[in-house]
Amino acid sequence: MENQSHTIQLFGISDKGSVRADNQDTILLGELSRGQKLASGKPLVASTPLYLVVADGMGGAAGGLLAAETVTNISFRRLCDADSSDASSVSAALMEADKEIKARVQSNPELRGMGAVATACIFQDGRIFGAQVGDTRLYRFRGKSLARLTSDQTRVAELVKQGLLAEQDAENHPEKHVVLQAIGPMENLEPVSFAESTAADDVYLICSDGLTRHVNDQEIEAELGTARSLESLGRRLLERAISGGGEDNISIVLARIVGDSTG
Repeated sequence: MENQSHTIQLFGISDKGSVRADNQDTILLGELSRGQKLASGKPLVASTPLYLVVADGMGGAAGGLLAAETVTNISFRRLCDADSSDASSVSAALMEADKEIKARVQSNPELRGMGAVATACIFQDGRIFGAQVGDTRLYRFRGKSLARLTSDQTRVAELVKQGLLAEQDAENHPEKHVVLQAIGPMENLEPVSFAESTAADDVYLICSDGLTRHVNDQEIEAELGTARSLESLGRRLLERAISGGGEDNISIVLARIVGDSTG
């Protein structure tokens, strides 16, 4: 069976926000077939297979940024060289980054504690394959409805899942951002993988918690429901997060499925 090359509109942006002195988030938009990274901060049109990732670093200014960059760069390199592109491949790529971060900490003890959370996706053959670690998120907007395709790997999310905390109380819980999984500092890493078919006009949003701590799902859905370009959507979401307080770094990657052509 011949592969289908799907056209996807893209826009990615990352900002340090209003409070932090530096930006420890990184984003990557990459064409796997050519092994080429695409520039962020401007609207793009590309063909699949595409790799998109948002990584949110932790562990101090230098360590957090290094960890996030390691996640994006190592995982992209691994997937460019992979024989297959599916959800298990994305999980394996994040595990490879985990090994690299651990090795760097081993040789540089001053980096101890550095790590990152991330959500990473491949778009290929009319499907999206991905994996997530921590509290970065993936959303899909289809028709007029927003669906969250990932679950936060946090202490508070686990309390809600166990029925020990009400959903409405989770938003303001003091331990809301305590993650249970992170790439680098934790043992027995288990990325959560996912896969689904895409459809024309679907819009996918990958973001760090710098967006979602200030802009809730209903507000995100309202913004995505407006008829505007991905660039204006991305900048509007960033503006809302900053006006809401901008307490953390904010990273946003948007992808709209345009169509396909047999190739």
